Amino acid sequence: MISTFTYALLDKEVNNNVIADLNTKLKALAQKNNAYEFFTPVVQPLADVHLQSKEILFETNANKSDVLNVYVLSCIGVLILLLAAVNFTNLVTAKSAGRAKEVGMRKVIGAIRRQLIGQHLVESIIVTFFSAVIALAMAIGITPVLNSLYQRYADPFILLSAANLGVIAALVLLVGFIAGAYPAFVLSSFKPVIVLKGAFKNSSGGIQLRKALVVLQFTISIALMVGTGIVYKQMRYIYTADLGYSRDQVITIAQSGAAVGRSSAFKNELLQNPGIKSVGTSSTRVGQQLGRTQIYPEGFGDDTNIITSIMNADQDFVPTMGMTIVSGRNFSLSYDDSLSMLVNEEMLRLLKWTDVVGKKISLQSGPNPTDRTAYTVVGVVKDFHFATVRHKLEPMFMLYNRDNPAMVVKAGADNIQTTISFIEETWKKTNPGTTFEYNFLDAQFANLYRNEQAFSSMFTHFTILAIAIAGLGLFALSAFTVEQRRKEIGIRKVLGASSGTILYALSREFIILILVAFALASVLAYFMMDKWLQDFQYSISITPGIFLAVGAVSILIALATISFQALKAAWSNPVNALRTE
Repeated sequence: MISTFTYALLDKEVNNNVIADLNTKLKALAQKNNAYEFFTPVVQPLADVHLQSKEILFETNANKSDVLNVYVLSCIGVLILLLAAVNFTNLVTAKSAGRAKEVGMRKVIGAIRRQLIGQHLVESIIVTFFSAVIALAMAIGITPVLNSLYQRYADPFILLSAANLGVIAALVLLVGFIAGAYPAFVLSSFKPVIVLKGAFKNSSGGIQLRKALVVLQFTISIALMVGTGIVYKQMRYIYTADLGYSRDQVITIAQSGAAVGRSSAFKNELLQNPGIKSVGTSSTRVGQQLGRTQIYPEGFGDDTNIITSIMNADQDFVPTMGMTIVSGRNFSLSYDDSLSMLVNEEMLRLLKWTDVVGKKISLQSGPNPTDRTAYTVVGVVKDFHFATVRHKLEPMFMLYNRDNPAMVVKAGADNIQTTISFIEETWKKTNPGTTFEYNFLDAQFANLYRNEQAFSSMFTHFTILAIAIAGLGLFALSAFTVEQRRKEIGIRKVLGASSGTILYALSREFIILILVAFALASVLAYFMMDKWLQDFQYSISITPGIFLAVGAVSILIALATISFQALKAAWSNPVNALRTE
């Protein structure tokens, strides 16, 4: 069967229900023709190919991503916006005493509460508006840098379209209202008699709210830090996992058309160069899904329905890729291997075979179910991953074929560019008028995880931004707390308290809040990241070490933030704080 992409222009009246019905009919047609076990035909809107193709394994040429990553990063963006709004709310309510007399005077001259609430909401929206203008300018300016960093292309000026400006305007109003609502109601509730006498104090309710907001901020930040650690460990696992083959100094060459038929001649020419150690060919490149077919193993009944993966390879493919033969032998020119087969270890587990060499596996070779050709298993190759670790390792076998479209060249470490130039010149002589396409296997492998790497980088940068916002909020709030307790600090110093004692007294409350946030964030991060890891067939385990490390870092960040203000107050002259007493 030859797989093809078929494009159909549908009527404008066609909706998702019609597409779902088409997929149902295609599935029934495939089942009727006994093909459903080998492939699943799918009708998919063209606009969905990039983000909605995770389950379409054989669409190897599409630049696919995962809509889940978009949702995750969007949620993180909303959380960062929430952190900024929390900072605004926290600082405005903390500084409410500074505006108490203003509110009192306005009430005395006739302002009603509704007017005061409106004033503060407008102030909040104005601050949000100017912040949005600055953010928009920064986004347009930084987009080219991000495009280069994440190997994407996004037009920054699309943000200035009418639709996007409308969304931004709505966001300004929403964020301005959310950030300013509570401060507006708090400030408008002041009683003029109390504030004009100078007897105003921050309410216990306001203090408790600020504590709750600090916990919220650090819950989000710590959860993101844990997530960053887990994403980093998973990516490191991907790049260091034993894939069953070597990626070092391996060059891949794509062949097509008549070039495939001249593959053996091209290979022999390449081996004349001492800088080339070996050359092999296969039907499938790294990153492509293997073909699938039904097999009829020796000792199993005809009604047994076993579907496995299949690829072709020559006698030099296994050694060139650094694969390991764990039992039996590799394909060899010393034998007639036209009816020979290599199987992987997963095939042995599927068939529950122990002594596999010499066993027969038949494949259908004609239109009738009884048209079969028997192949002899001559060796077992160690399991290897050609697809990403998102896909489960499957039972597979190799058939012998000397001319295949995917060529791999094992080169020496010295003068690699000279070797590539030689390969290109030899290609032009052997295949004149055709395009020479090559890649390094390690780069090809890295490209398989380009989306995951971009997601990891974005996640990390968002986390750093969230920590910075939460840290700035804690810095400002600790400065306000120290200012409120300046006289208390002065009295403690007069009574003989050391700087360490004062630092402990001022930081203890904040550290307790961080510990509460850590407990909440640990639970949240565990469930979120466990869900993310489920998208990989092979993944790391979430261990306590990540949480303990993040907890320690969080406390250090909090202590560093608070200590500056606390020690500044502890080292100041107590006379200045007690002068008015």
